Order: sequence, then structure tokens, then C-alpha cells
Amino acid sequence: MLPLGGLGEIGKNMTVVEYGGKIVVVDTGLRFPTPDQLGIDLVLPDFTYLRERAEDIEAIVLTHGHEDHVGALPYVLRELRDWPPVYGGPLTIAMVRSKLDEHKLKDVPLEEVRPGDQVDAGPFTIEPVKMAHSIPDMFAYAITCELGTTLVTGDYKFDQTPVDGVPADVARLAELGRKGVLLLCGDSTNADRPGWSLSESSVGPRLEEAFARCEGRIVVTCFASNIHRVQQVVDAASELGRKVALVGRSMRKNVNIGRQLGHITVPDGILIEPKQITDFPDHKLVVMSTGSQGEPLSALRRMAGADHPHVDLHAGDTVIFSATAIPGNERAVNDTGDRLFHLGANVLTPKDTPIHASGHGYAEELKLMLNLVKPKYVL
Repeated sequence: MLPLGGLGEIGKNMTVVEYGGKIVVVDTGLRFPTPDQLGIDLVLPDFTYLRERAEDIEAIVLTHGHEDHVGALPYVLRELRDWPPVYGGPLTIAMVRSKLDEHKLKDVPLEEVRPGDQVDAGPFTIEPVKMAHSIPDMFAYAITCELGTTLVTGDYKFDQTPVDGVPADVARLAELGRKGVLLLCGDSTNADRPGWSLSESSVGPRLEEAFARCEGRIVVTCFASNIHRVQQVVDAASELGRKVALVGRSMRKNVNIGRQLGHITVPDGILIEPKQITDFPDHKLVVMSTGSQGEPLSALRRMAGADHPHVDLHAGDTVIFSATAIPGNERAVNDTGDRLFHLGANVLTPKDTPIHASGHGYAEELKLMLNLVKPKYVL
């Protein structure tokens, strides 16, 4: 096992599993720069090891479509002479295909897998296992060789009431545990938080309550890949008779992909184009925006700087942060909030009301994983 990133840090998740001279790579993530990393756009794992062993890579498997797990894939593939097959869930592969198209990387062998499938990769047999996270098609991978089974969980929580109604496959995890798991590589992001994480489906009613208290225009910002959160924002807006405008390139792209795959259902006539925002009264609008992490060129950041072509924030607007700051982004998020206050907008965050649920399990969920899988070793 060789973690190239993601071990002991938040972001750039990338792990090499090697046996008999052959390699399976789990995830190819990146990390966004901290404010003191001036002039840096993205932080990538050091994949020198893979460049030197390119011919030994049997497969790249992707747990889910978040940038800290798939964002470095174009840069990894550019370093490899022969592209190995890339496996992931349908939504993950759709997001990755779009990303590779932007980088003008054609004919990459992308393969969709589903829970229960088994893929042969040299000395390894790879099986995806359904997990719950803040994005659909989140899979752990059971990677088996002669020595035993390694379970790489990716990001997970045990949400019993997920928005899409598909919880983690606890039965399969228990079955793997009964057969014997040599190594568990587990998500530990919220290991220091006691108890159980909130269900994603609990956020929707809180959002609707917050919307109902707003008299003017509402701007909601969250991760563009948080398909389930976008669905709940659309549902809340529909209940209160508001139109929804999607602002930000990645927000529009991911929602389109989610709709094509059936992960998002949007009532007819509720979506409007950003250029139509001024055609509707403030109390009839919800704007879904990128920029929850204070990214310099994101839609919300441009709104906060009074520099957005379609959204001119003013007194009476309410900006709802339906996300928490990733460690390292606190300064940028706080600065964005300060600018929004200066424009006269009201700002709501998860500290004010429960409008966000973490996609990472708390301490009791990590204990449940250990009890189900019963691994010999834990990383």
C-alpha cells in the first residue's frame, strides 16, 4: 500500500495497491491551494512512482465524483504512455468524461461499474460496494489478491434515510467481514465528532423553513457536485413558488448530468436562465450558486465583489451557505461573508441553522464500519 495523497490530510486522495508487481490505483484527487500559496491553482499528488511504473498499472478505480477524488485524473493520464481502464459508478464516469473532454483527452477507456460487479485486474479482483455520501454512486472497493482483501472505503457515512433512498450496503460489508478483510483503508475525516452524522434528507425541511422566512431574493451556495442538496433546494423553491436560476459553470454542468442520469427531478418551468433573473420579482427567486469555499473566480465570489454579470446583490437578499469550509479555506469563506454583509445581504451559515449535513460519518459510524468489516489491519 502506497498512499500518494489523502493520508493524514484533507484532499488529493490517491492510493496505490500493489501485489506481484502489478498496480491498482484508487482515486486520483487534488487539493485546492491555501491562501498563502500565491500563484498556485491546484495542488496535485506526487505521482512520480506511477510515471515510472506506468506499464504495471492494471486499473484506476474511482470511488466518487468529488474533485478531491477525481480532479487530478487528467494530469495523471498525461503522464502515462498507455492508459489503463478507469472504473467508476455511472455518475462518476459521466463527470470524469466531461472533465477529460475539457482537457481534450479523447478515447480514455472509461468503464461504468455497479455494486456486485467483479472486475479482473491482473492479480486483483475488484468489487464495488455501495456506500452513502453527499453524492450519488459512491462506491467502496474490495480489492482481493492471494494475500487477502483490502477494503478502500472512500468517503462514507451510514445514512439510513438518504435522499435517493439507497443506503450503504451493510449486508455486503458484513459478508466481507465474515470472509475476512486483511486491511481497511477508512475515511476518518470526522473521527473526532461523537455520535452520528445528520441524514442528508434532514436538510431539506430546514432549507424550506429558512426560505419561508426570507422576503427577498435567496442565493444558496453549496458544492456543485452535491446533487442531493441541489435536489432539496429545487424542492423547497417549488413548494414556495419560487423560480430557480443555476449560476456557475460547474453547477449547470453537474445538474445537467444529474438530470440525464435520473438523480435530479426538476418540475417543468421552474428553471430560468441567469440572464432572466431581473425579469422576476425578488420574492419569486432562488439562485443556486457555486463558490461555497470562497474560490476567487466562483460565481458567489464575483457577486460579493459586485462583479457578476447577472446577479447584483443588495439589501434584502439572503445568502445561504449550505456547506462548511474545507480546512484551509476558512479565510476565503470568511472574507466572502464579510463582503456580502457589506453589500447589505443577510448571511445564513450552518452555525445559524442546520442547513448542512456532512457527507462523512462521525465516530459511531466509524465504529460500525470496524464492527462490520473486522479488519486485521486499519490504515
